[in-house]
Amino acid sequence: MAKPLQIVVWLVLLVGALACDAAPAVPLNPPPGDFGPGPPWLAVVSTDYASSAVSLIDLRQAVVAHAGLLDSGSKMSPGMTTLSGDVVLASSLAEAPTPSTVTVVDRASGVVTVVDLAGRQVTRQLNVATGFYANPYDAVLLGPHWWVSRTGRNAKANDTPDPLDGGDDLLVLDNASGKPTGRLDLQPWSTFATGLAAPQRLVVDGPRLWTALGSFSPDFKQQGPGRLLEVDWQNQTVVQAVELAPWTNCVSVQLLQGEPGQRDLVVACQGAYGGGPAAQLAGSALLRVTVTDPPTVAVLVRASDLGDQPFGTALAVLGNRVLWQSMGRFSPAKSDILWWLDLQANRPPAVLLSSGKAFSLSGLVADPARNMVWLGHR
Repeated sequence: MAKPLQIVVWLVLLVGALACDAAPAVPLNPPPGDFGPGPPWLAVVSTDYASSAVSLIDLRQAVVAHAGLLDSGSKMSPGMTTLSGDVVLASSLAEAPTPSTVTVVDRASGVVTVVDLAGRQVTRQLNVATGFYANPYDAVLLGPHWWVSRTGRNAKANDTPDPLDGGDDLLVLDNASGKPTGRLDLQPWSTFATGLAAPQRLVVDGPRLWTALGSFSPDFKQQGPGRLLEVDWQNQTVVQAVELAPWTNCVSVQLLQGEPGQRDLVVACQGAYGGGPAAQLAGSALLRVTVTDPPTVAVLVRASDLGDQPFGTALAVLGNRVLWQSMGRFSPAKSDILWWLDLQANRPPAVLLSSGKAFSLSGLVADPARNMVWLGHR
């Protein structure tokens, strides 16, 4: 039997103990209290796409310790850029500058901001726009270099002498200077001919770096089949591509520890929005990718097996347990749903939470030290 898992929804709406053979009860409004050993802070981004704020939750006391630690109105040091209304937290710190550091990726301004949580201050910024709307999605520090996925493509790249201005790539920056030193052009890897590769979030697995491709048409109205890229970040080369067809919009990826010495990936595919509701549902699934030679792709759950709602971007893996989201909709009204699957048990997926409304559940964060999963609720 797996160790009991706790699911915590913030603003604290539930704390539930999840046994390996049953869904948890959902007590509301748990009192403040220490959640036990583990990271002291949980950083949360709130945004209305006009302005943004980064707040801190103290996990030792289960209270919001710093609301608006950094926001779009914060006074910045000379030469630094304030937060726009379109920012995300980096998905993996890996070799972070310090354990108390959080990295904020500003998609609108093309700036990566490093915040020291202990000192409550911005310690540095990296400009990854290089003269065009770069639309970065993620950033991670690996050894001496930062890696940043950029979805935006520079339409005037041929008119600039800088070979690093292309976009639709993985940009490599020197950590010491903060300056770009290289890039991996990913456009040739797009599964939509002449379209954008659109690299998304980054997953680090030792010497390998994984990213999922959005593979959009130039006008973003269509998408090609899903594809994962494996990158050797030490040699700065693409190692292989893993095809996920016929599934589309497979942009959420997490590591799964399988048998000893084997690492698999869990991938959530949303389905392509541009094809209409039926086509999107048909292209949505939860997958398991075993990185063998050649890789194998197994379907864990089709979205259509669970109803008529495609899966969302929220995905977390803790041990052999996978949690993910079905997206709600406004008309006809459908709630967001949080699902749970134990990969070692011979049982179908179970509903952990129905939010009561559409587009109210946000990111999932696995906390292995506490054997907990944190879930944002709007």
